[in-house]
Amino acid sequence: MLDLTGTGLTLGDALELAAYICGGQCNLVELFAKGNEMKRKGVKAIVAAARSCWTLEKLNLQYGGIGDVSNSDSSQEEETDGNDMQVLDSDSEIARAGEATGIRIAVSGLDDKSLEKVLRVTLIRNIFMKQRVASQALDLLKYSRNFQGPADTADSQTSFLSLPMEIQLVVFSYIAPLLSCTQRGRVIGYAVDRSTLPQFPSGPASSNSNAESGPRASATRKVKSRTKRTQLLEEKVKKSSCVGGLCMTNRTTRLCRDVRSIRIGFCG
Repeated sequence: MLDLTGTGLTLGDALELAAYICGGQCNLVELFAKGNEMKRKGVKAIVAAARSCWTLEKLNLQYGGIGDVSNSDSSQEEETDGNDMQVLDSDSEIARAGEATGIRIAVSGLDDKSLEKVLRVTLIRNIFMKQRVASQALDLLKYSRNFQGPADTADSQTSFLSLPMEIQLVVFSYIAPLLSCTQRGRVIGYAVDRSTLPQFPSGPASSNSNAESGPRASATRKVKSRTKRTQLLEEKVKKSSCVGGLCMTNRTTRLCRDVRSIRIGFCG
């Protein structure tokens, strides 16, 4: 965002700003330059330059001094401007499509209805095309993710990747026609890079927490409790099986029968 509100911009400053906007290096999204003395020619130059900048979404040129111009200057500007400020048919068509999706922009305060119309169409065009480009880039990303699968299951992937690069680019251009070849290459390069995949939490902690909840957890605790009681009883049998060197056969047999009954009940 660049805020030049009330900074005293003159006509010369406005022309320099317009040259920067349409120079191909401008990435401004918001530009505020209201309350200056840029005259009608300066405001008109900025609006004309904005048509060459596809990143601008907000441009405020209210009270730019359009009314402060003599009749001679006004007639000279009209002769030199020609049809520069006519709304292009392509821009108007895109703007109508954008308005159909709910994009609304109000432009006022320029004291020139033709300038306001051109600026409104330009901003709606930029916003709508940004949305379309983002949507197509996401679609291309989803399709391109399929080309990073394991090598042993990549028969269909290999058959496509074996095609000439020109054919591959044509296929991808149908998925994202608004993207340039360079942009499509960046999206595909990002998609096939395994390091760009999202990391999901996994490990023993999460598996244990899942295993210890719900009805299965209750059944598991009961099984562990029965197994522990059986082991304790077996140890008791071993300890009490011989006293003073004499085998207590009857008692051992009875305890072993109890152990077997517990095991049978547990297995049932």
